[in-house]
Amino acid sequence: MAESRWRSRLYHALFDIAPDTDMSPLQARVTVLAVYTVGLAGVLGVAVNIARDYAAGNYIVVVVLAVFLTCILAGLAMFLVTRSLTPPRVCYAAGILVLVAGLIYSAGGTRGFGLFYIMTGYSVLYFILGLRGSLAVPLLVLIGSSLRIQLGQFPPESFLHDPDFTASYQFVVWVSAVLGMATILAQHLLITYLSNIAYRDELTGLANRNRYELLIPRLAARYNLGHPGFAIIGIKLLQFARVNSFRGARFADDLIALTAERIRQAANSEDVIVRYTGTVFFVVTAAAAVDQLEQQAQNILAAVQKPVHHTGKTLSLQGVVTITLFPQDGLSIEHLTGNLMSGFSRRRSKPGTVSFYDETQHRVEARRFVMIEELRSAIRREELRLVFHPKVNLQDNRCHGAEILLRWYNPVFGEVEPGVFIPLAEEAGVIREITRWVAETTVHSLQHLLSSLPARAQQLIHAINLSPMDLSDPGFCEFLTALLHRNPLDPRSLEFEITEGVMMDQSAEIQHTLAYLRSKGYRIAIDDFGTGYSSLSYLHQIQAQNLKIDREFIRQITGPEAHSPVVDAIISMAGSLQLDITAEGVEYQYQADYLTARGCTYAQGWLYSQPLALDDYINWLRSRAGCMHA
Repeated sequence: MAESRWRSRLYHALFDIAPDTDMSPLQARVTVLAVYTVGLAGVLGVAVNIARDYAAGNYIVVVVLAVFLTCILAGLAMFLVTRSLTPPRVCYAAGILVLVAGLIYSAGGTRGFGLFYIMTGYSVLYFILGLRGSLAVPLLVLIGSSLRIQLGQFPPESFLHDPDFTASYQFVVWVSAVLGMATILAQHLLITYLSNIAYRDELTGLANRNRYELLIPRLAARYNLGHPGFAIIGIKLLQFARVNSFRGARFADDLIALTAERIRQAANSEDVIVRYTGTVFFVVTAAAAVDQLEQQAQNILAAVQKPVHHTGKTLSLQGVVTITLFPQDGLSIEHLTGNLMSGFSRRRSKPGTVSFYDETQHRVEARRFVMIEELRSAIRREELRLVFHPKVNLQDNRCHGAEILLRWYNPVFGEVEPGVFIPLAEEAGVIREITRWVAETTVHSLQHLLSSLPARAQQLIHAINLSPMDLSDPGFCEFLTALLHRNPLDPRSLEFEITEGVMMDQSAEIQHTLAYLRSKGYRIAIDDFGTGYSSLSYLHQIQAQNLKIDREFIRQITGPEAHSPVVDAIISMAGSLQLDITAEGVEYQYQADYLTARGCTYAQGWLYSQPLALDDYINWLRSRAGCMHA
């Protein structure tokens, strides 16, 4: 038992291959054997000849053999590390090219027999170099050696000085080249034939289930190396048994072949089309937008259901199409194939339809796609607006300022929550444009506020939320400088709220932006503190002035007798660091009393006001007696 396990481990250690090769399993296994065979023969051959050539003073051959040995060892090492056949094949090809060129140049080395080592390995080269590369080597040896013999000037100990030997030598080179190329072609034809039997559907010529079960793991492995994902479009022919029953097996086979050809014509040229079972076809295609995949599937379905004319009668096939996505819908071939089969089962009663594996998710993705497109035009269509959510000083009940919040009203989706469209803006890459619009509109609004309440508004601090993408924008600092140059405003009246996750990001761009904000006098607040990657060291590094307690912690204060250790700890920590504390989501007086008793600085919530438009905010400020700081 122990010996069996040892053998199994040794086998896997030597012959396991990464699923990233286009070879069939048979060819891949033989190629691994060829890699080891050429490697072993190369090491032994070099070991025997390098000392002899060095002693004979044939240093060119010594260098050539050293380069060849280096390539062989590098190829073996890379295969054992990566388990991919591509690196050793490339290294071996380089080594063989150097060896052939060097031996031709040196007329076969000290005695002239060097090229025989290459000739004896012609039959193995196909698995290392492929068809064209392996055919090129015998031709290179044949032409190169013939030209080199014509040049003469052989090493002193070379047998090529003997005319009889030279004639025999050339004959052997010719025969070995012809036999070598014939062997290579025979190997290629045999491998191709076996591959077609194993991985091609005999009736349609499409890839079969075996090929599909090799392809999907390889595509998944490529995805793990950074390549894009993929989609599988499944086509199921419905009620096809009736064709067999009423038209016969021969006609059914012809119809299957016609269907395969129609799918091939409707699919993209780079797609892989598979006949998975008798009436199930798969189209493995590149990842694309949901609407593009749906359109491609509709085209395939329309081609499949096109009427067929036979013996004066018209026959129309019915089918359903289901689409599954990698990696969104699953990571294994079993999962992805199961997705398609379950989709066929669900849609069996609805022929002529196209569905995605998860229809609910499909609708969500379609909605997100449309929403992103609408969001791209929101600024131009003037659908964005700002509202002001007042903050109150808990110690004297005076107004401290407000957080400026973004609102989006779209004719298609209505009022969209920031928690929905802000992540979409970041995903779509439009958050930079939106943030700049917010900053510019805020500055103009604050100038209007100052002109309306010149004596009162100067002491207010207004906060704007920044995305991590804004902080990493190399042009943000320059934009902010230009904005305040055009519209003078005291930087100390602006506060930028960032999330806790930003504290963990040590990228140079973000740190540069934060340093710029601090140097210009802008305040920095940590939003929703306690919900993310809280860290005292990073908090000290950011040098923020304000911590905002997330509303979820405030909601835990459910009555006058309630207690929240988390809120107590955050307030205590902020006090030790001499930071202001702002509590979000304060809705009841007992929450305000609880926070006041523990030394919380500011509060924000519906207890004081809902978010207000600019004019309503100004009126709210006017209506509150003594709401301003002295």
